[in-house]
Amino acid sequence: AVVRDQGLGRGAGRARKRLARDPELRPYLRHAIETGLGHGAWLHGEAVGCGMVMAADLSSRLGLIDAAYAARIAHLVERAGLPVRGPALGVERYMELMRVDKKAEAGETRFVLIDGQGSARLSRAPRAVVAQVIEQHTG
Repeated sequence: AVVRDQGLGRGAGRARKRLARDPELRPYLRHAIETGLGHGAWLHGEAVGCGMVMAADLSSRLGLIDAAYAARIAHLVERAGLPVRGPALGVERYMELMRVDKKAEAGETRFVLIDGQGSARLSRAPRAVVAQVIEQHTG
């Protein structure tokens, strides 16, 4: 296979681009990853992919989607050659970075929550559940 796009084959490169631009699944946890590491440490699509996995797990923990659907999203992100674990910044650092994201409202963090196949919404989530997701998917 022809190798391009940071060592990924053509098919994985196309999958990466599709994941990065899909407006229904675009996560905002990626902002914390990019800012926490410094822009450019990870490719934007890498942070998007990892954020999608975290958003899917958060949605599952909140009962919006089943665990199998969240696992499927994680599998697809991994097959595309994108990271499924975020950097070890610590829960408090993630929370701090997400509070200053443009989607935060009056200092309250909002997340893209998946509420079905092809359906998502921007909403708040309990801090304790978000912390569990960060701990599960980082380091």
